[in-house]
Amino acid sequence: MFPAKVAADLDIDKLETFFQERLISLLEAEGKPLTHIMAVLAVDTAEGWSQIKSRLDAVAEFANLPQSQALAAANKRITNILKKVDQPIAAQIDTDKLTEPAEQQLHAQLLQLVPVANAYFAAGDYTAHLKTLAGLREAVDHFFNDVMVNADDVQIRQNRWALLKQLQTHMNQVADISRLAQ
Repeated sequence: MFPAKVAADLDIDKLETFFQERLISLLEAEGKPLTHIMAVLAVDTAEGWSQIKSRLDAVAEFANLPQSQALAAANKRITNILKKVDQPIAAQIDTDKLTEPAEQQLHAQLLQLVPVANAYFAAGDYTAHLKTLAGLREAVDHFFNDVMVNADDVQIRQNRWALLKQLQTHMNQVADISRLAQ
C-alpha cells in the first residue's frame, strides 16, 4: 500500500492517535458528549471503529436510565479495587466461597442476566445489552453495602475479586461504563 521507505518511516501509534483525535472532534461536532466518546473508545473491540456510532447510541440510552449513575460509580469502584490487586485474578468463581447473601445474590443475577445480555451483544444490539445489565443495579448496591471485598480470608477475598472482575468484564463490553461516573 505504501512504498517500503514510507511504510518503514510511519509511526503507527502517531497515526492512530491522529485518527482518534480527528474522530473525537467529528463526533463532538455531531453533539456526542465527550464522556460517552471516551467511554466507547476506551474499549478495545474486534470490529475496530465500525460500531462506534451504535455503541455511542447505546451509551446515550444507558446514561438516561435511572440505574446508570449508580452502576457507573460501582464500575469505577470495581476498577479501583482491581487496580490494587497484584496477582492474577481467577477466571472462575468458586460458589462454595460465596459466603455472604449479597454476593450470592449478585452471582445469581450475573448467571441469569449475562447470557441474555451476551445474546444481545452478539447480535449487535448494544442498547439491549446495557439495559439488560442495568438490572444488576440492586444486587450490586447490596454487594457493596453488605460485603467486605478485601476479606481477611485469602480464598474468599480472591473469589470476590473474581466476581467483581466478571461483573466488570460484562459491564464494559460496549464501553467503559466507569467513565460515565460523575
